[in-house]
This record gives sequence, structure tokens and C-alpha cells, in this order.
Amino acid sequence: MPNVKLKTEFLVRKRDGRIQPLRASKLARSIHAALAGSSALDLAASMDVAESALAAVAGRRDRPVSTGELADSVVCALGDAGMPGAAERYQREALTRRRRRDKWRSQTRSFMLECTD
Repeated sequence: MPNVKLKTEFLVRKRDGRIQPLRASKLARSIHAALAGSSALDLAASMDVAESALAAVAGRRDRPVSTGELADSVVCALGDAGMPGAAERYQREALTRRRRRDKWRSQTRSFMLECTD
């Protein structure tokens, strides 16, 4: 990955409620990983998309940005960069991750209930 200055001026609210600093480099790696194999983006282009997505939410610094808002911003940035296929793939990957997480939580809850009976 190119030498990138860490950007921590943004805060992100994780799905579990935690608030953490957000770095453009971490977001770029997430974008690149979600699109791996599509050859739509190299790592440098992923960084450009991440910076565009962060610029779109820059006006919301008064509160943490939710992961959902950030994902929507990435999809828009991919579309604005002329990569609608990559935007669709990113959305599909996000949906797959959400379903996998929901299934895991459901199974964990069921297991916990069985343990308390």
C-alpha cells in the first residue's frame, strides 16, 4: 500500500455501538478486499474512492458516521468514479456480510438460550 497519512478526524459508530477513529487507509483496504478478483480497482484507486467517500461525509463531523452511512457513501463514490459494476459488487458484498453476521448472531442467541434452560 502506498505511504498514506492516517486520517483520524472521522469517527465511526460500529454496529455494536462502539465508536472508533476511522482511517482512510483502513476503508481503502475494505473496499479493495470487497472487490478482490474483479480487477475493477487496484489499491491506489481504492484509496481514491475511500477519500471521496470520506469527503462526502465530511460535513457530518459533529457526530460519528454509522457504518451504513459510510457504506452508502462508498457506493456513491464508486458510481461517481464511473464504476457502477464495482458499486454493485460492493453492495452485494456488504449484503453478504450482513446476512452472515445476522445468521451468526441468531445461532449464538439460540445457543445461549439452550445453555440457560
